[in-house]
Amino acid sequence: MFLRFHKTLPNISIFHNSKSPVSQRAVEILKAAKAGPYKGKPLEFDLEIITDQPPTPTQFQTILSYTSKPLSSLLASAHPSASSEPTPLSEEALHEAVTKNKESLKWPVVVDWYNGRAVVGEAEGVKSVILEELRKERDGEKYTSPMDPVAVSWLIPALHYPHLLQSHLSSSK
Repeated sequence: MFLRFHKTLPNISIFHNSKSPVSQRAVEILKAAKAGPYKGKPLEFDLEIITDQPPTPTQFQTILSYTSKPLSSLLASAHPSASSEPTPLSEEALHEAVTKNKESLKWPVVVDWYNGRAVVGEAEGVKSVILEELRKERDGEKYTSPMDPVAVSWLIPALHYPHLLQSHLSSSK
C-alpha cells in the first residue's frame, strides 16, 4: 500500500466587480496563469471568483493584515459617493458601506489565503505580488520573507551580544 502526500494548492480568491475594467483584467490575468504557460508551465492554484460581493468583515480584517495598510486604503476615494460618506472605522462598517455602494471599494481584491498575500485595486499587482511569488515557489526559488527565521537567525545573538555585531560590522568595512 502506497500513501501519497499531496501538496496543498494555494487558494486564491478574487472579489470581482463585473463593471470594473481593472477587476476584469485581474480575472483575465489569473485565469491565464492557471490555464496557460506562466514563465514556463501553468501555475497551480485553486481560483475562487466572487462576483459583485465584497469580502466579509472577517475577511477584510485578514486582508488588511496581509497588506499592512490602513482600512481607508480599501476605499475608492475618486468615486463621488465614497467621499460623501464618513470613512468606516471598522471592518464591519466597511462591509456595510461597500454592500450599500459597491463603487466605494477599490476593486478587485485578490487574496492568496495560503501564503498570506493580498492586492487591492490593481491588476498588475496580481502579477508581481501573487503570481510571481507562486512562480518562484513552483520553480524552487526560495521566497524569503523579511521575517524568515532562517534569514534573521543572526539577529537573535546580535541582540544579546551587541559588541559582536559591532565588531562584525566594523571588520566588514
